[in-house]
Amino acid sequence: MKAKNLFLFFCATVLSLVCFTPKVHAGAQLTYKNGTYKEGDLYYTITDMKAKTAAVIADRNGNFTGDIVEDNYPGLTNVTIKSSITVKGVTYKVTSIYRDAFNSSDIEKITIPASITDIDERAFYKSALYNNSANWTNGGLYVDGCLIEVNDKNIETFTVKNGTRLINKGVFKEFNKLREVSFPKSLTHIGKDAFNTCINLKSIVLPNSVVNIEAWAFANCYALSTVTLPENEQFKVLSGGLFYGCSKLTSITLPKNITTIESGTFTACTALKDIYCSSKVYCENNAFGALDKSKITVHIPARFLPYYKNYWNGFNFETERFSSNGIYYDLNE
Repeated sequence: MKAKNLFLFFCATVLSLVCFTPKVHAGAQLTYKNGTYKEGDLYYTITDMKAKTAAVIADRNGNFTGDIVEDNYPGLTNVTIKSSITVKGVTYKVTSIYRDAFNSSDIEKITIPASITDIDERAFYKSALYNNSANWTNGGLYVDGCLIEVNDKNIETFTVKNGTRLINKGVFKEFNKLREVSFPKSLTHIGKDAFNTCINLKSIVLPNSVVNIEAWAFANCYALSTVTLPENEQFKVLSGGLFYGCSKLTSITLPKNITTIESGTFTACTALKDIYCSSKVYCENNAFGALDKSKITVHIPARFLPYYKNYWNGFNFETERFSSNGIYYDLNE
């Protein structure tokens, strides 16, 4: 009887382990401490547990010499980055390529998913992709539809190549001579600080394909006087510090799908006099920091006047018929 009971206990224990041990995705194996996983040919790390995001990182088996990774993904010439990885039943969206991820690698072709919106400027440094002159156009390094870097800070004009979907973070930061940029209709994402402190950039016209412009992208562009924002139903937020310090910007027309202006977006835009809104927009604290709001007129359809008086304290409001970029609003609209 005792032996039988022991046998039953053993069976019950094994059954409980089989039924209740968390399952791990077949392709996601823990290969390094601190949450580093290998999925297919590449290594990933979880970057934000709450937001459920992950990043591609350098080969964990590579030899690290300072900031150079030797033997980084040896033997690989063609890779595809996953748009997500699944670990212990949880799916993490892959949004970043970390510093030196493919540094000095032999990779000649790479497929970057649309989920990637943040690529470190050194991610492909000294790689076969970096060293291939065919990937460079007018001083810009393009990798699978992403403008990674521009190597000439003395340029005055720049045309972003057709087919580009992402302008990477900080690509044109402190390009003091840059006056004009042309954007392709394929563009969807502009990274953080992309044009920060381009002090001679005077005007920007963004295509309607753009769905996201990250924080501080056009901050401290002191000569910027005219801005045309994209009309896209997915473009809903003006990110924090987006036009911070643009002291020659006199007016701005907000696309109809904008719902939120984050903190610091128009801080220190001291020449700002007119804002055109065709829908209800929420302003975070200090969205218009360091400005005398009594000198700014917000132009709105009459039906939104109670909302703006309640939430946009200190501004002047105009509800008479006016035109902005060909859009007309009547008093009784």
